[in-house]
Amino acid sequence: MKIKVVKAETYIPKWNGNKKDSNPIEIDIEHPTPEQIDECANIQTGKIDKKLMFSYAVKTIRNLEVEDSGPITTAEELLKQPGLTFLYFEIVNYVARFNPVVNSKNS
Repeated sequence: MKIKVVKAETYIPKWNGNKKDSNPIEIDIEHPTPEQIDECANIQTGKIDKKLMFSYAVKTIRNLEVEDSGPITTAEELLKQPGLTFLYFEIVNYVARFNPVVNSKNS
């Protein structure tokens, strides 16, 4: 079988009306590898370390600035910033649910 896999992309969140903004927040994402997902998974509890997955996936954040804090450009900066919890949830849930196989053809 021959497949095409999306390894990286730019994600534009819906959070807070962002998609309609003239200068929307853009998140450069590299989809985690199976090895990275395995590091995020706890087989005993069945839980995923979403914070670790988020850190693996988010490479660059553009056009996000918090008043009195300045620009947020990395996953680590976003995780430390109060008030961005729902933006974080949207991004990490997108990464967790994304199927990077866009097509497949039997060879």
